[in-house]
Amino acid sequence: MRGLLLGILTLVMAHQALAAGAPRGRVDFFGLQLHVHVPPGEPTPELVRHLQRTIDRLDLDDYGLFRLAQVVATEAHPPRRAARAHARYLTRLLQELGVRASYLDTQVGPMVGIATTDYGNLSLPLQLGSQQLQLAVVLDGRLGEGFPDGLTLQIPADAMARGRPLQLSSRRLPKHTLRRRDKRSLRVPHASVVLAYDALPDAAAYLASWPAADLAFHAPLALDDLRLTGLADSLPSLRALGDEELVLDTLLQTLQEELTYKEGPMRSVVEILSDGSGDCDQQALLLWGALQALDVAPDRVMAVEQGNHLTLAVAPSHPSVHPSPAHGLWVEDRWFYFYDATTYVRDHLGATVSQWGTAHGQGTWSVVWRPAAD
Repeated sequence: MRGLLLGILTLVMAHQALAAGAPRGRVDFFGLQLHVHVPPGEPTPELVRHLQRTIDRLDLDDYGLFRLAQVVATEAHPPRRAARAHARYLTRLLQELGVRASYLDTQVGPMVGIATTDYGNLSLPLQLGSQQLQLAVVLDGRLGEGFPDGLTLQIPADAMARGRPLQLSSRRLPKHTLRRRDKRSLRVPHASVVLAYDALPDAAAYLASWPAADLAFHAPLALDDLRLTGLADSLPSLRALGDEELVLDTLLQTLQEELTYKEGPMRSVVEILSDGSGDCDQQALLLWGALQALDVAPDRVMAVEQGNHLTLAVAPSHPSVHPSPAHGLWVEDRWFYFYDATTYVRDHLGATVSQWGTAHGQGTWSVVWRPAAD
């Protein structure tokens, strides 16, 4: 009798397995649990359609599409498997999702080549347990400098012919990463003004997975990030304080007193506001977004660099106006005055009096970015 019951139970379980196909896997996508049916072997049309619906439902940007494909490929070939199998699966899956991707077997290991319209010369290691896989983002079919041992690859044109290039610079965050909002505010010194905003820790964690980039990459997204946090809605209230110099000085002193100086690679405005810290280039990025929210014309702003220090420089709205102190640079028949959130000048009372026009140091400055040229 016991054997008969076991036999019936086995048949029922086998029938259910056949009806359901391969078991569904549960994957974590930046805090969101997704049920994804990952069959062995090649990606199936059903899997591709499911992922496409998930991408649409979460309103993922192109980088989110890539990361979701990476998670699924890891599910199909977990870390104990060879990186080569994982790279081939990820390549095929991206191709099925409409992305120009190619598998590259190089002397430094397997790579996934991805064509992009706006981000070249990138090597992003993908950790798979003890295995390491390289994501190779290519521009115009050629892999640029910055790879191990100076590796440069020429990718055959036919390998990248299918699909479309990724747009890695779009800022359309997954909807679930925007739900958790921590109410915060920046205290404006010597004024009854509160700059309220929402810290977005889940969105910050998602953006932390993006490839590292410089100011020029993040700058076009700074105002959008401020709108996501709500700070862009609060900043125009500073205009009620008075003339332009007072407004810019107040903004500068607010960030100096509210942000903690912390060195690190460039991050998005969402990440900077999430933990309230940043170094010179990160705070310059936040200042640039704030200046846009205050309707400062883009051609009045530039980023300048001396050694390993970066700051903004801002031209007055009228040639006859200049801040005091007036330390700046003469560029193309116009004065641009230093606007540095990481410079602190203290008077005899110990109060922070850093101002627009305060010089951080003496020497030669180089213009490294101008928004008007974008």
